[in-house]
Amino acid sequence: MTSLSIFLLSTFSAFACLDQQNPAPNQVSDALYVHFVDELKAMQMEPFVVRYCGLTAADRTLALRIFGSAYEGKEEEEQFTLLRMAIMVPDIAENVTWVAQNARIREDGEDWESVSIKRFVKHVRTRFPASQTVLDDAYIASVNALYKSAVEAIHSNESAADRKISQANKQIADYEKKINELKWQIEALKDERRDYLVMRQTLEAEQ
Repeated sequence: MTSLSIFLLSTFSAFACLDQQNPAPNQVSDALYVHFVDELKAMQMEPFVVRYCGLTAADRTLALRIFGSAYEGKEEEEQFTLLRMAIMVPDIAENVTWVAQNARIREDGEDWESVSIKRFVKHVRTRFPASQTVLDDAYIASVNALYKSAVEAIHSNESAADRKISQANKQIADYEKKINELKWQIEALKDERRDYLVMRQTLEAEQ
């Protein structure tokens, strides 16, 4: 399969996700879901379609709820901004979850993926105050706990690296001690060899 074919297939698959049914009809009305999808298509920004479709069902629902909490009465450009932010909140949170599970920040090309979930949620709450009904104190607490887990996971690896460095330094010190001992042995053997040399020369002189 050519690179173009793979690209077209992935693009088609991404947009096909938008044809699926409402992921949480008990939490999000079908009317809101249809409006969300229509706006996402109208925005014509494929990366956000890919991001949205890459989310778990629970995180898609969160994106829908964030959007639904604050879109009413907004101009289309503001709705687009809210839509992007609504998708980015769970997307960034999933990045942090990955860090907590793998104890490292995932790379995106030459850069690290965004893990600034605490700062970003604060920005969304400030930009769209109505979103605070979804991004409430309980959500903030869950984000803080998630971030703490990620930091602890990274710190655990950092501590493990410190232990390995200490072990390696100890091995170096042991090797250096052994090398010094061998050097002294060599010097002693040289002295011993000189004695034997003199003895041999003495014997040979008597022949």
